[in-house]
Amino acid sequence: MEPAHVSPRASPAGYLLSGLFFVSCPCHLLFVIPLISGTLLGAYLSEHYLPVFGGLQLVSLVSGVASMHFLDRC
Repeated sequence: MEPAHVSPRASPAGYLLSGLFFVSCPCHLLFVIPLISGTLLGAYLSEHYLPVFGGLQLVSLVSGVASMHFLDRC
């Protein structure tokens, strides 16, 4: 009996979403803020740390689940 869903190869969207998942992971925010200090974006991130952290967490979660879907890992 053949499995219900067999994909010959993963979708390129899965790889793009995996990259977005890696970049938007909130744990990387602690390393990004010092790198962009002195810029307008760095000042905004420093002042509004919690909303940015929450937003990145949501983006990371959605892109992680979507990348696993497109790469047929779940």
